[in-house]
Amino acid sequence: MKTRRLESATRRAALAALSTVSALAASAPAFAEDPVPDGRWRGSGGAGLAFASGNTRSTTFNANLSAAALTDSDKWSYYGQALYGRAKVNGVTSTSANLEKLGGRYDRNLTYEVYAFGGLDFEHDQITFIDLRSVVSTGLGLHVVRTEHNTWDVFSGVTYKFDHYLQPGIVIADAQRIYYTAPEFTVGEESNHKLTETTTFKQKFQAYEDLRSTGAYRAEFDAGLAVSMSRALQLTVALQDRYTSIAVSPVLKNDVLLTAGVAYKFGPQ
Repeated sequence: MKTRRLESATRRAALAALSTVSALAASAPAFAEDPVPDGRWRGSGGAGLAFASGNTRSTTFNANLSAAALTDSDKWSYYGQALYGRAKVNGVTSTSANLEKLGGRYDRNLTYEVYAFGGLDFEHDQITFIDLRSVVSTGLGLHVVRTEHNTWDVFSGVTYKFDHYLQPGIVIADAQRIYYTAPEFTVGEESNHKLTETTTFKQKFQAYEDLRSTGAYRAEFDAGLAVSMSRALQLTVALQDRYTSIAVSPVLKNDVLLTAGVAYKFGPQ
């Protein structure tokens, strides 16, 4: 009996994961259009939906949007992401994904090489029990490479994180918590590369050290490749990797999302 229940649960999880992957393959990760320093907004966005019925009923939806405006002295950038997935197998409904992210950042050049930044990010992720994570960030960065086709920045600063977890909460520092706030030290790097007239590659890595709980940290890595198929459409592939050292079972410490699809570009060409 236990074996049958285990096989049924495994099948439900596999089908839920499959429905999520199907929608992601049909959707488009967002890539902010390579900015031109004219102060005008450019960006891209995409969405995908997968639906199955019959012995298994599943629905998965994914949407992404990013935009940026750049001048010779500053830059505004915004992003948004939503991912939902549900599956019903043998009368049992399970959630495979329920994620929303929204954020923005302002960069201001202090000199040609040095810049200051400030940002605000919000996140909800049911699978990792995050009801709402709010992060305020500020710091300084250095333009190490700044050419027409390649840029590379390194930066560091501080953030303040406020987490509200879903019931029954999670264990942090041997205590069950619904709320957790902490200042963090952050360091990271990001680069943009124009490989050809139609192909761009972008990546960003950022690590956060919890200054309240010794040994607690999290890290984020994002990478994306975009190939223009026309003035308005891009073929895109993106990788997101998130690591949280304080995650406890059943939540995994490492969470990876790979997406591919077609995105729509907006703004002046």
